[in-house]
Amino acid sequence: MIRKSEEIVVRDSENARGGNGTVHFYDWMKPEDAEGHGRLFSKLVVPPGASIGEHQHDGEFEVFYVIEGNPTVIDNGEAVYVCGIDVSDLDWRE
Repeated sequence: MIRKSEEIVVRDSENARGGNGTVHFYDWMKPEDAEGHGRLFSKLVVPPGASIGEHQHDGEFEVFYVIEGNPTVIDNGEAVYVCGIDVSDLDWRE
């Protein structure tokens, strides 16, 4: 499947998972497109002052790559600052 840029759905999430402000999700795939192999395939834009609230990854994992900025990620209860060259895979057991 080829998804052209004009087909990418953009959705805004107010107070995502209890966070602040509005996070913009550019959904490359919908969960039903993944046929049970994944849930979220998106580029996220988190404007300054916005955030995604702390949450668990039960039975799943998360991989992200920071393109711009220096967000703080909570990993095993510890605040970690990440930058554009860092790649993280959050363990599904956390």
